[in-house]
Amino acid sequence: MCANELNAPQERELQTVLKRVAQVRPRRPDDDAGDDVWQAWMQLDEVQSTIAGWAGREIGSLRPDDDEFLAAARKNLAAPGVHKLLGDRRVDFQRAVSMLYDRLL
Repeated sequence: MCANELNAPQERELQTVLKRVAQVRPRRPDDDAGDDVWQAWMQLDEVQSTIAGWAGREIGSLRPDDDEFLAAARKNLAAPGVHKLLGDRRVDFQRAVSMLYDRLL
């Protein structure tokens, strides 16, 4: 087993978290929604894109820009608007980001 490879229980946890994250599809804001609503929606979309990209990558395939993506994902998940969109599901997103990043190391 590679140092970055998850053991069986961790892999099951990751797959469970990824399933819950994949089920989150906030409704697109109305065209006349405020800038803050659109900003939160775009921030969440960015986090979802990062998770999807990392989930498809090989273990140990860290790239130079992954640290920036990690920082951006954490910042976006901490944003009040994103917290409002996700509620308690935000924990799943935070866990997915952390576990996937650790696999890339």
